[in-house]
Amino acid sequence: MDDKKRRRFPTGNPISVLITLLILANIVLGFLLYREHLYARRIYRQLTALDKNFEALDSYLARKDCENGQLLLAKIQGDLTGLLSRPSIFEKLRAGKQPAKVKSASKSPRPPDFRPDTRRIPASFILAPEGTYLLFCEKKNRTLSLYKSASQTFSLVKTYQAVIGKNNHDKSKAGDLATPEGAYFITRFIPDKDLPEQYGGGAFTLSYPNFWDVKNGRSGQGIWVHGHNPVKTFAEIENTRGCIVVSNEDLNEIAEFIKPGTTPIAIVDEITYLDPVCQKELAGQLSAFLDSWKKAWESLDNQKYFAFYSPAEFANKDGMDFAKFKKFKERVNAGKKFVKLNLANTVILTFQKAGQEIAFVQFDQEYKSNNLNAAGRKTLYLKKFQQKWLIIGEI
Repeated sequence: MDDKKRRRFPTGNPISVLITLLILANIVLGFLLYREHLYARRIYRQLTALDKNFEALDSYLARKDCENGQLLLAKIQGDLTGLLSRPSIFEKLRAGKQPAKVKSASKSPRPPDFRPDTRRIPASFILAPEGTYLLFCEKKNRTLSLYKSASQTFSLVKTYQAVIGKNNHDKSKAGDLATPEGAYFITRFIPDKDLPEQYGGGAFTLSYPNFWDVKNGRSGQGIWVHGHNPVKTFAEIENTRGCIVVSNEDLNEIAEFIKPGTTPIAIVDEITYLDPVCQKELAGQLSAFLDSWKKAWESLDNQKYFAFYSPAEFANKDGMDFAKFKKFKERVNAGKKFVKLNLANTVILTFQKAGQEIAFVQFDQEYKSNNLNAAGRKTLYLKKFQQKWLIIGEI
């Protein structure tokens, strides 16, 4: 019986086995080469797309469209990183294993309910609509804090560890590796799929440079609040090129409370606090100023209206100085039978620069007249001259 089994299942000719193995090896090799061929075609398509993106970037730069240029440059950087970092199939085989995949951070729970602390109000925060969330970055202690406006005061919700620019001074020009100091707004959110890996879970862009920055000769672009590179731990990140970086977990948590276009952020070197009484007094002064400015505009009394502006330092978004602005408004008002304004959702922040006290006032404005209706978000920059506030910028 055993002899019959051995005859029924022979071990086979060694040459046949060798040929079979060679055929299998060729099939595997052909499959690998075919995959590399598909990869090469995909690389070619990606390089063609990159070439078009470089042409678009050149067009943005020619038009001095720095914001869109910055976003496109970040996308190009991410695409190039992906192309250069991908190992070939043969490199993976030589390594003997597949590269480990980085798991994306899970979304953190909402911050806990806060307890009002009316004794410690950041000096930058003066007024905001009830329930508004605000961000505050203190560079010296490398923290990013979330505050909430409630009952005409501001209360701390939670503080997060942050990483800031390598240059610890205030930002003055492009490429100086510094995080700017001042009052800004979050303008938009860029999801992680549109950014290189180094930005982690996404990025919130800031309104730097704003009117005050440009007026004082400060330059640069692309100051963001973003997550960290997931291939590193947050503790491994020592500094940035000027952005504010938090962990991806913290970014997910903060993102629940940020509204691009309306969420303010104050950035200072070292935090100073206002007494609640002083904060409410200053809020009352600036609110009264805004209301009087509104009524003067509605009165069509040019003399009263222009008294709210600084003739020496005023400029608007169109580049008009006070003299040109005055002539323009006089010509416009000459054709008005009435003007009616409605101001809402006012946010007031203050900051000090070189001994100058500046107020940043932003609000929704609804404008109605006999020949024009318009609505939008307006920003006024006020400067304190001795004991009097005057408008030095209107955006």
